[in-house]
Parts: sequence; C-alpha cells; structure tokens
Amino acid sequence: MQQAREFHYQGWRVVVFTAQIQAGWLWSYEIDGGLPVMVFDEGHPTEAAAIAVAESNARRCIEGMRRV
Repeated sequence: MQQAREFHYQGWRVVVFTAQIQAGWLWSYEIDGGLPVMVFDEGHPTEAAAIAVAESNARRCIEGMRRV
C-alpha cells in the first residue's frame, strides 16, 4: 500500500510517497505537482527511514534549483 506525506520547503510543495515491499520501504517524491522522482533502492528497514531519505533528497534538489 502506498502512502503520501506533504511538506513545504523554501516555498515549494513536496509530496513524499512510501510503499512497503518485501525488502523494506521504497520512496519517491514530487515537487510542486511535477513528475515524481521515483527511487527503487534496496529498501529501508522502516517507513520513517524512507521518509527521512526522501525529504533530504527533495531538499537538496530544491536547493539546487533556481526559480525563473
């Protein structure tokens, strides 16, 4: 089952998605309704760990972007 969690960072709306699989938790995120960044790594032992990694990656992505 996929779950979603929303947060805001530097004026951007970010939605983090998590899904549990046999190997652990997968994560993805989308920024301001854009195409989701899909990540299929080895899986994380807890949903909280997957969310922490997804939020960290989303913040780094936003910090690297410039608004036009």
